[in-house]
Amino acid sequence: MADSKNPSTPSATADASASSRPDNRIPDPEELEVLAQVADLAFFQVDENRDIVSVSPALEELTGFRAEDVVGRSCLTMIRCRECLRGCGVFEDKEVKDVPLTLYRADGTTVDVLKSGRAFVDGDRVTGALETVRLA
Repeated sequence: MADSKNPSTPSATADASASSRPDNRIPDPEELEVLAQVADLAFFQVDENRDIVSVSPALEELTGFRAEDVVGRSCLTMIRCRECLRGCGVFEDKEVKDVPLTLYRADGTTVDVLKSGRAFVDGDRVTGALETVRLA
């Protein structure tokens, strides 16, 4: 059993590290790469200008856009839909869950998806976001 008075015990150490890590921490690219490989999750990360920072292989497959063609460009280059052209729910609301979208794929076909995402915030400033996409 863990001793709450002894900070070297496993549970006390875990509690301390969990409470010191900010909720708005931008994920490390290596962490995202592991997530992409392990979970086969379709996701992308954007910076404060909504330019794509990283793209998972599953999202490349879903949209038909290759990461090397979209990284550094606006998220609208890859996540092309009418809803996103009206405004970015993630940047406006700081978090969205299962928003229905119809994406235009690279080959011109469409696919219905659900998008979820969370913005990273520093004070009043959005510094980026991580968004997932899955088939509806």
